[in-house]
Amino acid sequence: MQFGPVSAARVRRWLRDGHFDVVHVHEPASPSVSLLVCMIAQGPVVATFHAATTRSKWLAVVGPWARPWLERISGRIAVSDFARRVQVEHLGGDAVIIPNGVHVDVFGEGPPLPGFGRGVDGPTIGFIGRYLEPRKG
Repeated sequence: MQFGPVSAARVRRWLRDGHFDVVHVHEPASPSVSLLVCMIAQGPVVATFHAATTRSKWLAVVGPWARPWLERISGRIAVSDFARRVQVEHLGGDAVIIPNGVHVDVFGEGPPLPGFGRGVDGPTIGFIGRYLEPRKG
């Protein structure tokens, strides 16, 4: 996680120099560059929420402090119904559910590629996570 004056200066410069029409951040409720973007951005911000925890000490303590910056978010996306509920309960507002973009069933049963796909035609996807967990989307 990067959060502090140096990161804030870099975000400010990046936003200024980028002349972006829209900025898309992930997990802006965490102490991260995403929250800094919400604090500094002058234009529309779209946020994707992945967190799917029933209790968050961070959100319970910092949520009220961060709420003014999180309310600047123009569009909210959640990767699962569970992630949407967590976002709504902790931060208010609402979110559109757009699941993660990889259909794991297409790749889950394939044989391992020799050399992990190097030199092989076709897509190779590397994934670390729990893709069968509904709360993760």
